[in-house]
Amino acid sequence: MRQPRWGRIKLPKAQAAQQQVNTLSHELLAITMAPQVAGQLREWDETNRQHIKDMHSQQDEDNIHWDEKHPNDPDGRIRAWKDWDAQIDKAEQSSGERWRKVVENADFIRKQLLQRIPYQSAEDKRQETEFAQTPRDFQSADKAARYLEGLARRVPPPK
Repeated sequence: MRQPRWGRIKLPKAQAAQQQVNTLSHELLAITMAPQVAGQLREWDETNRQHIKDMHSQQDEDNIHWDEKHPNDPDGRIRAWKDWDAQIDKAEQSSGERWRKVVENADFIRKQLLQRIPYQSAEDKRQETEFAQTPRDFQSADKAARYLEGLARRVPPPK
């Protein structure tokens, strides 16, 4: 009785093949996820900026129309302003937590892509520092997104 063909594969060959599949899977995942994560960075930036801007506009609107709506409570304007400030601060903190998660995903994809390029440029080294500082820097979302997209384009095709 003959042994099935798949039964004749030696264990080291099977392990090597599995390793190659794993490597290609990680590479494909990183390359395909880069545009999605870049989109998340941009989306967060746009959504967050608009939300905070809307809250400031509502605060200003309440301030402008306070006397009309509350003629018997002129001192309430200060309380209302402080309440708005507290709500805005809370919204900024909450969005900061979501921002950190988006940046963690972006940094993971960045590291995966860097493992697949033949050399790292000075820009790659600088971006490593930028990504480490990004959780505190809400102004760099689009810049980080563009870098990730460019990095994905630099990954050579699989062999």
